[in-house]
Amino acid sequence: MNKVRIAIIGAGASGCFCAVNIKEELPFSDIYVFERQDKPMQKLLLTGGGRCNITNTFENIKSFATIYPRSNKLMRSLFYKFNNEDLIRWFENKGLKLYAQEDKRVFPVSNSSKEVADTLYREMIHNGVKIITNTTVRKIEKENEKFILTTEDKDCKKWEFDKVVVCSGSFTENLSGKMLSPLSLNIVQPVASLFSFNVDNNWCKKLMGLSVENVSLKIAGTKFKSSGSLLFTHCGISGPVVLKLSSFAARFLYEKNYQTKILINWCNDKTDEQIRDIILNIANIHSQKLVTNYRIENISSKHWEYFLEKANIPFTFRWSSLTPKHINRLVSLLSCDVYDVVGKSNFKEEFVTCGGVDIKNIDVESLESKQHKGLFFAGEVLDIDAITGGFNLQAAWTTAFVVAKSIIEKEKI
Repeated sequence: MNKVRIAIIGAGASGCFCAVNIKEELPFSDIYVFERQDKPMQKLLLTGGGRCNITNTFENIKSFATIYPRSNKLMRSLFYKFNNEDLIRWFENKGLKLYAQEDKRVFPVSNSSKEVADTLYREMIHNGVKIITNTTVRKIEKENEKFILTTEDKDCKKWEFDKVVVCSGSFTENLSGKMLSPLSLNIVQPVASLFSFNVDNNWCKKLMGLSVENVSLKIAGTKFKSSGSLLFTHCGISGPVVLKLSSFAARFLYEKNYQTKILINWCNDKTDEQIRDIILNIANIHSQKLVTNYRIENISSKHWEYFLEKANIPFTFRWSSLTPKHINRLVSLLSCDVYDVVGKSNFKEEFVTCGGVDIKNIDVESLESKQHKGLFFAGEVLDIDAITGGFNLQAAWTTAFVVAKSIIEKEKI
């Protein structure tokens, strides 16, 4: 076999995973991983709050469309080649023990993302993968069936490779865009996904830190809707229900400049009539008690005071004192509380975008460019993104493995 030279751009989860899998099957290959930061896998270290939500069990997931807002058909087909169970076996065979939480997210037993990064780094070093840090690839060109990479340094060094795998993470115009521009690829405009909502509501600060389970959110005038737990922050709302909604509505919210109205049902999608029946039942049974002493199940006392104040119901009122207007206000607030979204905030240190290299550019079996043979893509640089819960990382692992196997198969022919 000829000695093939392969460049992998980006030492994140997908880049490092791809490098290891290629090198294990093609030990004769020369693999260079280029990383613009001083250390590999910096974003991986931040995931899951530093615990690394490495994947998900995918239990109870009935459709990929519920977790991958875009390119879900591609992800479903790639799963036949490498899925979450394959990933768990892969890491456990390398000595990394994993466990699944009740919410189906999978973490290392150590609860340390460093252990995941160390496992990949150890395998790269052991197999002879060359890691080039503090180096930005500024341009990729193709000349006579070879790829010429220009890196940013004092000499603007040029490197020649037989194959290139782009794993540069979330697509940005300044980095990924300029690097790929000589190749004339179709790019789906990247916009933010997985973010919290900044809300014009003074109560958010008063309720900061309060988590509310079983909430339904809907963007007014649209079909965008999600359910789950919500968290009040100092500037608005966050939590799984918000992140999921931001993921599916990413492009709509971008087009609206993150200015919209959201409707919150605080009672797990119960109808007005169902909520009214609950309130009337409390009023009947506890008629002589203060309205602050009895409330709807799963609503905290602090949150209940918010509803009473917003409905103009004095805390000194007894349940028997409530008028039909008071009841109507409470029902309206509990079933359809209106908030004005006035902006967005990044979710912790994690950053995810939708958009990137259009999957129409690539062979869906190999993730190789249709225009430039020998050029592959994996991870977030593709127009693939997911809701929170380990699904984005799984997409990175899956696409990286598929690229690795595609390259291996081509070289072994």
